[in-house]
Amino acid sequence: MLDTIKFEMYAPLKVPCQCQIPLPSGKFIRLWVDPTKRYLTRVECSLPKLVFGHNGRLIGDQGELDRAMEQLREAVAKVADVPDSGVWVPSRCDLVWQLGGMEAGKVIDVLAGFRFPGIQKPAMHVAGQSVAWRGAKSRFMVSAYDKAKQLRVEGDVLRIEVRLCGKVFRKRLGHRDWRNFADLYAVYREVILSLPTLPKASTEHSMLTALTMCSGPEAAEEVLMMICRNKETIRKYRREIRLAQAKLPSSLVWADIFPAATPPPPVTIEPAKRIPTFHYLGNYRAGFRGF
Repeated sequence: MLDTIKFEMYAPLKVPCQCQIPLPSGKFIRLWVDPTKRYLTRVECSLPKLVFGHNGRLIGDQGELDRAMEQLREAVAKVADVPDSGVWVPSRCDLVWQLGGMEAGKVIDVLAGFRFPGIQKPAMHVAGQSVAWRGAKSRFMVSAYDKAKQLRVEGDVLRIEVRLCGKVFRKRLGHRDWRNFADLYAVYREVILSLPTLPKASTEHSMLTALTMCSGPEAAEEVLMMICRNKETIRKYRREIRLAQAKLPSSLVWADIFPAATPPPPVTIEPAKRIPTFHYLGNYRAGFRGF
């Protein structure tokens, strides 16, 4: 559930500190110090990368959340006299979940035709890959993207992220405890339920949609922009065109996908394994000797 989290603190440094703590996975914990370079002031870390070495796997329950926070405290305690993690003050919290078998690219393209409640700016959209709504000077952001494409591996994994920072995070959290997995899920679900229900494919379309769809969705939207001037009308037909193109087999109702009691089973996707550089060098040298 928790991915990147950032804390504000004021802890005396034990040793001269760089801007990061390296991890065995090749990732790192980001650090900030005060101008005197005597105190640690902020810490930022992706908890799945800390625990699992990558964020294709989620922090999926209370036990994993507790373990991740303990590992983070132990790592930071090597460079500073930090208090118990229970009194750390979060200033940023990225809540995430992953869903499999959703035809991620299609869902993303359909969602891009909608506005997110409370965010004035339209969605930032990369066709078939990602959609994001950014509001409150980036203190609040909701994004959905194809995690398999991001990791450049085979698969169909829709990842939906909610970023909450500063006072937006405190307001959304309310009286709940950020260290409690169930409370974090409740906050996440409240945001996700603001996404629109996506109806399944329909054979009934307006005359405009039917005519413009003959040339494909991209050309259809270009035609739409030329013949319509009203922004709300454009958004209406754009949603209809994208729904018609997606041909979703069934309606997506977020309240059903994310039950109130517990989240759906977590979906894990492994990043592609990289071949070490020395492997290529070995092949090169072998070929050179052969020549």
